[in-house]
Amino acid sequence: MRNSARTKIVKMRKTLFGKYERGVAMLEYALLASLLSVAAMSAVSFLGSETQATFFEAGDTIHDAVAGKDFPDDPPVPG
Repeated sequence: MRNSARTKIVKMRKTLFGKYERGVAMLEYALLASLLSVAAMSAVSFLGSETQATFFEAGDTIHDAVAGKDFPDDPPVPG
């Protein structure tokens, strides 16, 4: 009797929601993507000042390299 009731429930579910399962899966993926984006934004917000300092340091290093400045920790060139 349990299998009979379960079979009826499964058939009813497929009848009622069978057409919309694809949309439900897309909705789940959309919710997952939004959750991941909120988590990423929270992480960037939390680590923002450290990240900003790292990018500024990298930018200064690139600028100095393009400008041809010597770096203080460069070894002396034999010559």
